[in-house]
Amino acid sequence: MRFAGLRTVAFDGLNSVKIPDTARNRAWAGKIRHRLGLAGYPALRLMALAETGARGLLGATIGSRAERDETGLARRLLPLLRPGMLVLLDRAFDSAAFLAEIVATGAAPLARAKSTRTPPVLQHLPDGSYLSRLDGLDVRIIEAEVAMTGPDGTRIADSYRLITTLLDPRRYPADALTRLYHERWEIESAYLALRHTLLGGRVLRSGDRPGVEQEVWALLTLYQLLRMAMVTAVETRPGTDPDRASFTTALEAARDQLTAAAGICPGGAADLTGVIGRAVLATLLPARRPLFSARKVKCATSRYLNHGDQRPAPSPRSTSPCAPRRWTPATASAGPTAAGHLPCWARTGPPAATRSPPPSPASRHGTGPATTWPSCSASNPATCSTSSANGAGSGSSPAPAPAPTGSTRREPGHPRHPPPTLNYAALACDGPAGPPLTRWPRLGQSGARKLAVRWPRCA
Repeated sequence: MRFAGLRTVAFDGLNSVKIPDTARNRAWAGKIRHRLGLAGYPALRLMALAETGARGLLGATIGSRAERDETGLARRLLPLLRPGMLVLLDRAFDSAAFLAEIVATGAAPLARAKSTRTPPVLQHLPDGSYLSRLDGLDVRIIEAEVAMTGPDGTRIADSYRLITTLLDPRRYPADALTRLYHERWEIESAYLALRHTLLGGRVLRSGDRPGVEQEVWALLTLYQLLRMAMVTAVETRPGTDPDRASFTTALEAARDQLTAAAGICPGGAADLTGVIGRAVLATLLPARRPLFSARKVKCATSRYLNHGDQRPAPSPRSTSPCAPRRWTPATASAGPTAAGHLPCWARTGPPAATRSPPPSPASRHGTGPATTWPSCSASNPATCSTSSANGAGSGSSPAPAPAPTGSTRREPGHPRHPPPTLNYAALACDGPAGPPLTRWPRLGQSGARKLAVRWPRCA
């Protein structure tokens, strides 16, 4: 791509290509440290210089764990710059020293400045920009408010402060440079094709540095060959934007050629377009629409540390396969249902009337009549009896508790009753239907041992 006769290129780094977690890889690549600890895999530090139009690579370099500064890696690629190039840079490359090194190669930078940078105003220009000086380097500052509105009414806005050495406001208008800076994201599309389309998010295989570097150079070579085939095909149709060429189509066409071993020894004249080029031209993408995306973290390291993450509401109550049944003493000896499931009360506990309630306040304090609550006998769990301390009274329901008196009322501050517990004796003892282990096989041998230890009479 060219702008006012200048070839536009871009610098950027890639830190998301993962390599195997071996001792040798950790020694030279290291792991990225997040807020809650180290990453699971070591990650490569790849720096590339790419064209913003065809997304072809002009050069790349790999850094180690000691080279975390992207500017230091980009300095290795400065010899690739030539006069007549316009270098698009993000905020990580806005240092005055690095910009001066780019100018020394004959290229012109167009970088976004950090929000903390406040350059002095030396002269205002007719297009709204102004001249300034950064450590002896004459630059031009362009300040702009960029706003985008989506089809659903969503609106985002941000402020840009661009630094460039293109000082002529008539030949290089401020609004044209502001729109051009959006092309810097083309190198992100190149990394997307490398990281997801080619690799598919997979981890590389080599366990040491020489093997990892060999894999990376092979991937970059394959990427560059596919881009060359795509550009050659697009150039056969003048006026076609290279953005419309599909990298996925080119990759699939190349795979089909490789697996079929076709075209290894061509017999006719050289076909510049080739099978890959014809597949790309047959599946040209529509013209790119103006898109935008909010710069925000979509998946935090831990969602529980972030408020307002729109987590789903608590899940509704689970539906059990058994239907509710009215509790009767006969259901104590019921086995599995026709569907093979235990009765509802066997998993969730019987109704409150069959549970062992807490002792009365009088019995707890040692005064007043003591009441014995229902308990199933060992011989027949379907029969329950209620008796008081003097042996009077029997029936299928507990005797009414005495009215609270001054001695039986719970004193202020007294601990609450313990939660009711399931009457396992009614469920574990033998009954007319046979031992519980034969009726409920799901209890297993572990359940049998627990019953034998806790209730020897029911084992």
